Amino acid sequence: VATVLYQNFPNPFPTALVQATCIWFDLRTQSDIALEVLDLRGNHVATILPGRGLGGTLPPGRYGRATVGSSTGCDSRLTWDGMTDRGSEVPPGVYLIRLKADGVVSQRKVLFRGRDGG
Repeated sequence: VATVLYQNFPNPFPTALVQATCIWFDLRTQSDIALEVLDLRGNHVATILPGRGLGGTLPPGRYGRATVGSSTGCDSRLTWDGMTDRGSEVPPGVYLIRLKADGVVSQRKVLFRGRDGG
Protein backbone atom coordinates (compact mmCIF):
# COMPACT_ATOMS: atom_id res chain seq x y z
CA VAL A 1 0.00 0.00 0.00
CA ALA A 2 1.32 3.43 -0.98
CA THR A 3 0.25 6.89 0.18
CA VAL A 4 -2.10 7.96 -2.63
CA LEU A 5 -4.80 10.59 -3.17
CA TYR A 6 -7.33 9.28 -5.68
CA GLN A 7 -9.39 11.39 -8.07
CA ASN A 8 -12.50 12.59 -6.29
CA PHE A 9 -15.93 11.59 -7.56
CA PRO A 10 -18.32 12.66 -8.87
CA ASN A 11 -16.29 15.23 -10.74
CA PRO A 12 -17.72 17.64 -11.77
CA PHE A 13 -20.23 18.05 -8.96
CA PRO A 14 -22.92 18.53 -7.78
CA THR A 15 -25.01 16.18 -9.88
CA ALA A 16 -28.75 15.55 -9.90
CA LEU A 17 -28.22 12.80 -7.30
CA VAL A 18 -25.12 13.84 -5.32
CA GLN A 19 -24.47 17.21 -3.67
CA ALA A 20 -20.87 16.55 -2.52
CA THR A 21 -17.74 15.05 -4.00
CA CYS A 22 -16.12 12.04 -2.34
CA ILE A 23 -12.42 11.96 -1.42
CA TRP A 24 -10.51 8.67 -1.15
CA PHE A 25 -6.91 8.24 -0.06
CA ASP A 26 -4.59 5.52 1.23
CA LEU A 27 -1.87 5.88 3.86
CA ARG A 28 1.27 3.73 3.80
CA THR A 29 2.30 4.57 7.38
CA GLN A 30 0.86 6.36 10.38
CA SER A 31 1.08 10.01 9.50
CA ASP A 32 0.04 13.52 10.34
CA ILE A 33 -2.66 14.50 7.82
CA ALA A 34 -3.70 17.74 6.21
CA LEU A 35 -6.51 17.47 3.66
CA GLU A 36 -7.82 20.75 2.32
CA VAL A 37 -9.50 22.49 -0.58
CA LEU A 38 -7.71 25.38 -2.30
CA ASP A 39 -8.61 27.74 -5.10
CA LEU A 40 -6.39 27.79 -8.20
CA ARG A 41 -4.29 30.59 -6.69
CA GLY A 42 -3.49 28.34 -3.74
CA ASN A 43 -5.72 30.18 -1.26
CA HIS A 44 -7.31 28.08 1.47
CA VAL A 45 -11.03 27.40 0.95
CA ALA A 46 -11.94 24.54 3.31
CA THR A 47 -10.33 22.09 5.73
CA ILE A 48 -11.42 18.48 5.47
CA LEU A 49 -8.81 16.99 7.85
CA PRO A 50 -8.05 17.28 10.64
CA GLY A 51 -11.65 17.57 11.71
CA ARG A 52 -15.05 15.95 11.19
CA GLY A 53 -14.38 13.41 13.91
CA LEU A 54 -11.01 12.38 12.47
CA GLY A 55 -7.78 13.49 14.12
CA GLY A 56 -4.69 15.01 12.59
CA THR A 57 -2.76 11.72 12.85
CA LEU A 58 -4.15 8.60 11.21
CA PRO A 59 -2.94 4.98 11.16
CA PRO A 60 -2.05 3.26 7.89
CA GLY A 61 -5.08 2.25 5.88
CA ARG A 62 -7.64 3.15 3.27
CA TYR A 63 -9.84 6.20 3.86
CA GLY A 64 -12.98 7.63 2.31
CA ARG A 65 -14.67 4.38 1.38
CA ALA A 66 -18.28 3.95 2.42
CA THR A 67 -19.37 2.18 5.52
CA VAL A 68 -21.29 -1.06 5.07
CA GLY A 69 -24.82 -0.36 3.92
CA SER A 70 -24.07 3.03 2.34
CA SER A 71 -25.34 3.68 -1.16
CA THR A 72 -22.88 6.49 -1.95
CA GLY A 73 -19.55 4.64 -1.96
CA CYS A 74 -18.24 7.35 0.34
CA ASP A 75 -17.48 8.08 3.99
CA SER A 76 -19.48 11.28 4.58
CA ARG A 77 -16.65 12.70 6.73
CA LEU A 78 -14.40 12.78 3.65
CA THR A 79 -16.51 14.84 1.27
CA TRP A 80 -16.60 18.43 0.07
CA ASP A 81 -19.89 20.15 -0.70
CA GLY A 82 -18.64 23.37 -2.29
CA MET A 83 -18.70 25.32 0.96
CA THR A 84 -15.94 27.31 2.64
CA ASP A 85 -14.94 26.85 6.28
CA ARG A 86 -17.09 29.91 7.01
CA GLY A 87 -20.20 28.30 5.52
CA SER A 88 -20.50 30.23 2.27
CA GLU A 89 -20.79 28.58 -1.13
CA VAL A 90 -17.79 29.00 -3.43
CA PRO A 91 -18.27 30.34 -6.96
CA PRO A 92 -18.50 27.72 -9.74
CA GLY A 93 -15.03 26.78 -10.98
CA VAL A 94 -11.98 24.56 -10.60
CA TYR A 95 -10.57 23.89 -7.14
CA LEU A 96 -7.74 21.73 -5.81
CA ILE A 97 -8.00 19.02 -3.19
CA ARG A 98 -4.58 18.71 -1.52
CA LEU A 99 -3.37 15.90 0.74
CA LYS A 100 -0.22 16.27 2.82
CA ALA A 101 0.71 12.99 4.50
CA ASP A 102 3.63 10.59 4.92
CA GLY A 103 6.04 13.10 3.32
CA VAL A 104 3.86 13.22 0.20
CA VAL A 105 1.92 16.19 -1.20
CA SER A 106 -0.74 15.21 -3.76
CA GLN A 107 -3.36 17.33 -5.51
CA ARG A 108 -6.41 16.60 -7.61
CA LYS A 109 -8.57 19.05 -9.54
CA VAL A 110 -12.28 19.24 -8.85
CA LEU A 111 -14.90 21.15 -10.82
CA PHE A 112 -17.65 22.70 -8.72
CA ARG A 113 -20.64 23.48 -10.96
CA GLY A 114 -22.46 25.62 -8.44
CA ARG A 115 -26.06 25.16 -7.46
CA ASP A 116 -28.93 26.59 -9.44
CA GLY A 117 -30.75 27.63 -6.30
CA GLY A 118 -33.50 25.13 -6.51
